[in-house]
Amino acid sequence: MSRPAGALHWQTAQAALARRDLGVAASALQALLEAAIKLRHNASSWQ
Repeated sequence: MSRPAGALHWQTAQAALARRDLGVAASALQALLEAAIKLRHNASSWQ
């Protein structure tokens, strides 16, 4: 996950929460979490 992609997911989640659009917020947070897990997995495979 690149920082811009992570920031985009985070900004999407924040905006959705401000609108109380919990479905969109949940999707954005899930995408952020999945990208972070993938990044961590890829980093650990290099060691």
